[in-house]
Amino acid sequence: MARLRTPTPIVSLALKRRGEGMGVRASGRVLHTSDSSILRWQQRLAEQADEGSPP
Repeated sequence: MARLRTPTPIVSLALKRRGEGMGVRASGRVLHTSDSSILRWQQRLAEQADEGSPP
């Protein structure tokens, strides 16, 4: 998963919560992670998905 230093289960939980409508700051509070980290994960994984998707 995009070579992240944070354990995959934490990243996965954060992105699931975001996908279900939880805010960035709320997700960070619940998972004890900074909101900027969550935004970076979203960006990195979106870029990775764009590279792998057909035109």
